[in-house]
Amino acid sequence: MTIAAFAPPDGFVAIPAGTFQMGSIAGIAYEQPVHAVTITRPFWASAHEVSQMGFSSVMSSHPSFFQQTPFGESLPVEQVTWSQAMAYCAALTSAEAQILPAGYQYRLPTEAEWEYLCRAGSTSEWSSGASLTGSNFHSSSTWGVMSGLPNGFGMINMHGNVWEWCLDSSDVANIPANYPSTAVSDPYVSTGPDRVVRGGSWFNTDAFYCRSAMRSAATLNSAANTIGFRVVLAPILVP
Repeated sequence: MTIAAFAPPDGFVAIPAGTFQMGSIAGIAYEQPVHAVTITRPFWASAHEVSQMGFSSVMSSHPSFFQQTPFGESLPVEQVTWSQAMAYCAALTSAEAQILPAGYQYRLPTEAEWEYLCRAGSTSEWSSGASLTGSNFHSSSTWGVMSGLPNGFGMINMHGNVWEWCLDSSDVANIPANYPSTAVSDPYVSTGPDRVVRGGSWFNTDAFYCRSAMRSAATLNSAANTIGFRVVLAPILVP
C-alpha cells in the first residue's frame, strides 16, 4: 500500500518531513552543539502515550504501578522495559502487516524524531514557550494520557507525565554522547548497552528536566513508574 492510500489508526497524527534545530544552548554539554536535523520522510505518531488499556489489550499484561487512581485505564502504561515496548510495537506491526504502507512499521521514535515531535516547530525550551504550562511534573503520580495541552503537532504530554523510551541506544556512563557539529539527516544510534529516554516525568521537581532538548538514558531492563512510551508508524530502521 502507498502512503497516500493509507488511513492511519485513530489517535495517530500525520507528521510531515522537515528540518529543525536539535539541541539547546541553554542546556548541558550533551545537548550541544545545536545542529540541523532533517527528517526526510513523513510518518505518523500517536498523539498520546500508550495507555494501560492499550498496552494490556495487546500484550495481555498490566505492569503499571499507578493503577488505583481516578484516571484508571486512561493512565499511561509504565514499569515497562524497552524490550516490552518494542514487543508491543512488533505486535501492532504483525497485526496490521497486510495494510501498512510499504517500508513502514510501528516502532519507538528515534531520539531525533521524538524531539521533532516535541518541538512541533517551536524553538523555545518548551513547546509551550519560555515556561512550561499544561504539563504534569513535580506531582505525586501520572495523569491521563489525554490530559494536558497539545502542541503544534497535536502531541500531548511530550513534557512530563512519564519519560518516554526512544529507539536509540546509549551508554548510561556517558548520558548520552555529545551531538555532531554538522547537519545530519534521519540520525539513529544503534549501538550501545542502554537506551535513550526523553521528556521528563511526574516525579521531576524542576521543569528543566522536561525541556524539549533534555536527554537522558536508562538501562535496557529498567522498569520504573516514571518511564512509559509512545508509538510512531515510521520508516523501518535496521540496526
